[in-house]
Amino acid sequence: MTISKADILGYSMSSIIAQELTLMDSDRVDSLVLMHQTAMAKERFLQVQRLSKPLPIVPMKRE
Repeated sequence: MTISKADILGYSMSSIIAQELTLMDSDRVDSLVLMHQTAMAKERFLQVQRLSKPLPIVPMKRE
């Protein structure tokens, strides 16, 4: 089975993995949702925002 495009959600530590996946192969990422990201993930977030193909990025706020 091959997945051509996917919506990616990263929660806490997995937000780093989600962003790495997006940076490695942004053509296969349809949207990226980051929840409760760590400080390290925020650095990657800036790199993801610089991708040539804009992605709908939805940062979630803590309640």
